[in-house]
Amino acid sequence: MSKLHRVRLKKLSTLLGPSPSALVLSSNPRAHRSHDQSYVYRANSNLFYLTGAVDEGQVLLITNKEARPTLFAPPPDKMRTVWEGVSPNPKLAAERIGANLVLTKNPVLEILPKLRGTRTLYFQNVPGSLSRLVADAVLDEEGHLFSNLPQTLVQLDTLMQELRLYKDPSEIKAIEAAAVVTNKALQAVMPLVRPGIKEWQIARTLEHNFNMEGGRQAFNTIVASGPGAATLHYDKCNRTLRSGELLLIDSGAEVNMYAADITRTVGVGEVTDPVLKEIHQIVLDAQLGAIQKVKHGVLIAKVYDAAAEVMAYGLKDLGILKGTVSKILKTKSYRPYFPHGIGHSLGIDVHDIGELRGNSAAMLKDGMVFTIEPGLYFSKKTGNIPACGVRIEDDILVTKTGRKNLSEGLPKDLNPTL
Repeated sequence: MSKLHRVRLKKLSTLLGPSPSALVLSSNPRAHRSHDQSYVYRANSNLFYLTGAVDEGQVLLITNKEARPTLFAPPPDKMRTVWEGVSPNPKLAAERIGANLVLTKNPVLEILPKLRGTRTLYFQNVPGSLSRLVADAVLDEEGHLFSNLPQTLVQLDTLMQELRLYKDPSEIKAIEAAAVVTNKALQAVMPLVRPGIKEWQIARTLEHNFNMEGGRQAFNTIVASGPGAATLHYDKCNRTLRSGELLLIDSGAEVNMYAADITRTVGVGEVTDPVLKEIHQIVLDAQLGAIQKVKHGVLIAKVYDAAAEVMAYGLKDLGILKGTVSKILKTKSYRPYFPHGIGHSLGIDVHDIGELRGNSAAMLKDGMVFTIEPGLYFSKKTGNIPACGVRIEDDILVTKTGRKNLSEGLPKDLNPTL
């Protein structure tokens, strides 16, 4: 992968432009859980993208004054090795990306002198990270010293989104692998979808299945039955499944740092209520219609509108909305029931960078991976519709001629046995 990372670094260096600029990017800090315990460590997404590094304590410095980047890493720590094992050799990481290596216990002090004469600093704004500490150190310098340091500080994502929005073949393969793991886990859990089972039992089984297939969860699993499914980011997972209700499962595995994001809504036992079947069909038709609009050069607004039109017709047929469909669409009176956008960019982060989420003016382009996830939600009994929520989601690669469903293979009907 060294060639791939060097290509990415070269592209990023070009984005720095001709004026004296620097970029500082570092590993994530450990996230505190309780007392002396931390959450399971996850590498910084941008640092992984550029270098393949998944280690703690590393800082990458790129300036347009120097031909090679510099990688700062902590020197060997014998005590840490006793407790945590041997850390990966930073020399190999530096060689992989063609960087100079500096071993130091205090990279901030090493980096500050290298920023003198630089006008713009791009930094990763992660609280507690070494990158953020460098930015803070620049701002803390007194007036006569600060004058020779960067005067403009910019969050790094403004540069990184230009690269990460467009997935290369290796990234597409990784997302597909995550989708395969997610689909397998969802299929394996479907026999649990029956009356009397707790939501948390399904969620924990899903996550166990991710681990058994070589992945881990990419985000907090949503398992929401009945009225809980009307809460978009439902996290209680404590309700008992009841016969004839709908169950919404929004989950995704992460494999080799890349995420899948798949949602299915299924019945708990046999769904006999015709209105629940109709709502599910409306959302499915909306999703299929939206997916058909995906191709290079299409505005996200057009994809969203395709789903919204199906929703408008459906809500009118259900008797929830009155008036003509054109008026419903113009006034957006469907929004209380379809309150979110049509999807988001997907990649190393489940909500990947790139300003596509909720941005209807953005254009889909070849190489982007975008979720399509319309939904209808009723937070309380509305007419003859019980409180419920339906969402169906897939991960779609945008191509020059159309699209490819990277999460294809998992049925979308109401049959929980698959």
